[in-house]
Amino acid sequence: MKPMPLVIVRWIARLSSVASLAMLALFLTDSPQGLLHLSEREAALFVFFPAGVAVGMILGWWRELPGGLVTLGSLAMFYVVHFAQVQHVPAGPWFAIFASPGLAFLLAGLMRQNSAKNARLAGM
Repeated sequence: MKPMPLVIVRWIARLSSVASLAMLALFLTDSPQGLLHLSEREAALFVFFPAGVAVGMILGWWRELPGGLVTLGSLAMFYVVHFAQVQHVPAGPWFAIFASPGLAFLLAGLMRQNSAKNARLAGM
């Protein structure tokens, strides 16, 4: 049986990722031009946010730890590339808020690893 805190964190990660992905999808479908007219700078950012963040959240449904790492790594790289392009980070918390399910996936993955390790030690 899985520990209850792990189950709770896992479902917080999953449900918040669905909400985040739905909002990102709405933003992407809002423009009639869509993704066809991205500049090179925008395309470089798009690879990390929202694409990399979304891939990480989807991966997190099956593999929490790698999914959380991909999500948070993509967010970090988005900030690095943005800073390299314009010498400042984006204002406001919104990019981090949309990627926050990655933190919950990371936590769930670490909790799962820890519970598996404890189960192995208890079985010795």
